[in-house]
Amino acid sequence: MSVKCWSCGKESDAPREWKYSYKREYCPECRKKHDEEYSHTVKQYVCLKSKIMVERAIKSLERQNINIYDYREAIDAIKEYSSEKPDKFMSSQEIIAAIILIDNEIAIKPQYKIKNYQVDFAIPSLKIILEIDGYMHNYSQLKDSKRDIDLRMVLGKEWEVVHIPTKYIDENAEMLVEAMRAVKAEKQKIRAQYSGTIPEWYSKQAKASYKKIFNKNVQEFSHL
Repeated sequence: MSVKCWSCGKESDAPREWKYSYKREYCPECRKKHDEEYSHTVKQYVCLKSKIMVERAIKSLERQNINIYDYREAIDAIKEYSSEKPDKFMSSQEIIAAIILIDNEIAIKPQYKIKNYQVDFAIPSLKIILEIDGYMHNYSQLKDSKRDIDLRMVLGKEWEVVHIPTKYIDENAEMLVEAMRAVKAEKQKIRAQYSGTIPEWYSKQAKASYKKIFNKNVQEFSHL
């Protein structure tokens, strides 16, 4: 069978691996060139996406009437870090969280791998795994619950997984550290009462309890 190279149009006999003539096929020279160009484009895209997310994070902080100059050092650190490792943050909310944590002199490990899982942030000094949850978390809570259990089995019972919805990062970012500590303390308290486990009812009633915990111009900060 004779096929044309998608790029240069040169005809050649199809080797055995060219099984599907309805897909793009390339001669060896054009395949190498295509793969190199694609790889370069992906790297450019990841770098550009990272810069855009940093800018969105800064704008979000400004919309919260936060004095951005107070966070200048942390922002510059994140800019430098993300330019070197543009794949370390998946959203502008993660970048906001990183800025707040660094400003509070809390060391973080973003996109940290633990066994077969990759978490948004590992925070060894607080023994907290921080997950910044978008709206899709509502549809995967059962899966995430099993994941949280597996993570604590690896890390130890003194660790907790804290989930913070993205909307609260965009509304009240400066409460992040206090919220993380409060959520961990509440979960540890519940575990002490229920033989180390978190009852199923807890996630449903968490909103009401968190209103008491945070109660600073925010209705709730975490729904676990």
